[in-house]
Amino acid sequence: MITESEPAVPVVTSERAVAIAPAPGKLVPYEDKRPGGIFGFLRFWASPSHAKRGSAAEEGAVFQLSVVGLHAELQEVEREIASLMTNLAELETQEREALIKRDKLALDVAWQSRERETARLAELEKRRANVHEALVQRFEPELEAWQHRCESAVARWRDDDREQLELIEQSLRQVETLIWGLAQREKRRATERDTLDGDLSALFDKARSMSLTRPEVDWSTEPITFTDITARLESIRDLIKKFDEKWSLQPA
Repeated sequence: MITESEPAVPVVTSERAVAIAPAPGKLVPYEDKRPGGIFGFLRFWASPSHAKRGSAAEEGAVFQLSVVGLHAELQEVEREIASLMTNLAELETQEREALIKRDKLALDVAWQSRERETARLAELEKRRANVHEALVQRFEPELEAWQHRCESAVARWRDDDREQLELIEQSLRQVETLIWGLAQREKRRATERDTLDGDLSALFDKARSMSLTRPEVDWSTEPITFTDITARLESIRDLIKKFDEKWSLQPA
């Protein structure tokens, strides 16, 4: 509490003025511009111009660290940020308590400390961003190499799929040709038998007076059934249908 015998605090109005009562019934605005001395020094220490002096050198040093060093630096920065957040919460509590008590000195100290911690927090967040960027740059070559490997693998898969489909189509055309050949066998064999009979007749004509006996030939062949083949084709058709339904649900 400020008494009449103590020197009066200069009255300076500002947008952040907080009323502090030096005496009952009279309000003195809490000045936004803090007095000199230790508070002026604290303002200078937390000022952007002072903070920028070492930022360029520190930023360059970050990119010289090893991966292990970068991870350690990131953990340390995260720890400091967590500690600062705790300090800021405590300082805000102190500011509120100083306002309630109308303790100008305590409010000055809390405000200056919070400004300093806020500036430090901004520095740490920037450093964390730099460390993260440095880590990304370290792993970018490996990421690009991994991407190229994946693209090569996918290209090989596509070639394999295309070759397999072409082979299946060729096999199906071959099966169609074989089945069509079986279907035409009677006509083709009848023509061939006529040719053989004609050759035998020509042989008899050449023999003339010689008595030749027609050889006995068993013209029978094994019966052909497509039951097993049909069942196999049905199984293949069902398999293709299942695969087609599965592949149609996959994203392109």
